[in-house]
Amino acid sequence: MNEWKKFAMTWATSTLVGFYSVFVLMQLWNWFAVPLLHVPEASYWLIYGLSMLFGLLTGAGEQENPAHERRWNALFIILNACVPEQKMEDVKEEVRPEARAYGQMSV
Repeated sequence: MNEWKKFAMTWATSTLVGFYSVFVLMQLWNWFAVPLLHVPEASYWLIYGLSMLFGLLTGAGEQENPAHERRWNALFIILNACVPEQKMEDVKEEVRPEARAYGQMSV
């Protein structure tokens, strides 16, 4: 199978799964939240829009991207070259708590 067909199949599958996920969220909202919270039913497109909004705000769907990782690695190499030797340990000590808070490797 050539690259174009693989791409098309992957895109079609992910699109269908995304649309089905929105359908499931709409059904859950209309089944559960409407009677419990006494709110109006939600349309498919409203749930679709909310799903996109929450995805953008939370970064859902962001996976490990090798190109993204390479850019960050290049940035850190450049930053390391900019920090004077006598300040390197001070910088590492200040960055270490931030790295731990975000689950990054130790600096």
